[in-house]
Amino acid sequence: MIREQESVSLENLSDQTLLDTYSQAMKLGLDMNFIEIIKRELRNRGLYSRNEQN
Repeated sequence: MIREQESVSLENLSDQTLLDTYSQAMKLGLDMNFIEIIKRELRNRGLYSRNEQN
């Protein structure tokens, strides 16, 4: 039997997991395109403003 896999997307992450992901991505110096995608989702949730640093 094949189990249907659920999509994993940033929208499915809890606020805390998304914040932790952003923090780790910044610490590890991951690709800025990836970080921008995370920041966009944080902004959509009201958890990040353009004036914030890290």
